[in-house]
Amino acid sequence: MAAVCKNSVLRNDSSQSSIDRRFVSLVKAPLTIVRSENPGLLKISIVFDGQFKPLNPIYPLPTEISLVNGALKYTWSILTCCNGTMFCSRSDKSLFLIKMIWWEILRLGIPPYMDSRLCACISRSELKEFLTRTLLTLGVRETEMIAFTSYWDDTFNKDPFFLKYPYLLVQLIEPDDLHKFVPKMVLEGTSATQFAIKRFFFRFKPVEDTERGKSPARFIFELIPHVPDLNAVIDLGGEVVPENFSSPQMSGMKEPFRGYKDSFIKKFILV
Repeated sequence: MAAVCKNSVLRNDSSQSSIDRRFVSLVKAPLTIVRSENPGLLKISIVFDGQFKPLNPIYPLPTEISLVNGALKYTWSILTCCNGTMFCSRSDKSLFLIKMIWWEILRLGIPPYMDSRLCACISRSELKEFLTRTLLTLGVRETEMIAFTSYWDDTFNKDPFFLKYPYLLVQLIEPDDLHKFVPKMVLEGTSATQFAIKRFFFRFKPVEDTERGKSPARFIFELIPHVPDLNAVIDLGGEVVPENFSSPQMSGMKEPFRGYKDSFIKKFILV
């Protein structure tokens, strides 16, 4: 395992300018939260194979970056706390307290088809409430999801590009299909076997009418309710699905407003 920890790895790769953006998806705001009954040592890793590329914002920086069988592996070494926070280890072995890990990626390849029959069709203004009800049903606590729901509410209700669309199609990806959308997550360390990995990935498509999709009530009713695990690594992510591959849709790849990254980190990640 060869260490390749360089800050340049975390910057946007200039070679991305040559990528055909019709065949690139931006996976936004994967937020990784740890729920722990007792303090414990844990390593959380994201393994980027050829289909996935890490992209800023990534905060905090990984404790270690390595190559494993040709894949780039980002690892955060943490000490879990009982109150939902965690001490994250920097590369110099110093610790600082955070609430979650924020990372984003590019996924290469033609985006998978989005079947509206699997989606809820909701009012854009009701997105935050819908995500909250969905995740509560699936065993995520409200305090664990507030950063995620706020992120997507800001995306669709503060970005002028999306304000012309009154509705959203929202799809929750099935666990067996997650590998198509996000890179593999691995847990290691003395406490790893005590933790369940709970990953939830949503796809959002702005639309102008309600002719497609299920009602929000029906969508949530069809979910299988889950009781929250005592120990879990919870990963929440999503992406905007374009109506077509035209370049204006790339507006969905920018921050909701100037300074959003810093304000988000200050409000939701730092303790």
